[in-house]
Amino acid sequence: CISSAASDVYKRQALNNKQYRLAIRFHYLFVLKQLTDAEQIDYEFDKTNTDYLNEITNKNLKNGFTNITRIYDFIWYGNFSITQKDYVKAKSQFNEIETLL
Repeated sequence: CISSAASDVYKRQALNNKQYRLAIRFHYLFVLKQLTDAEQIDYEFDKTNTDYLNEITNKNLKNGFTNITRIYDFIWYGNFSITQKDYVKAKSQFNEIETLL
């Protein structure tokens, strides 16, 4: 997982270089870190996003994680380029789950 300070640095670098797809990846990794710290998931390198989803018992966290996982999977694994506007829209979903943690 990724620390808060490192996440901020990596996100800022990605955004400065207009690498919005990469910035979303750092948001997602940071949420995994927060979920681990909150003892909502047990992070392991070889687990899938579905494995993590199945570990979350809090309904609001599970719904939020489902939303950001769908966004992340579409952007990262779909290998789509995203615009700044797309990034801002996706970031709002990450902000929502982060407030629950």
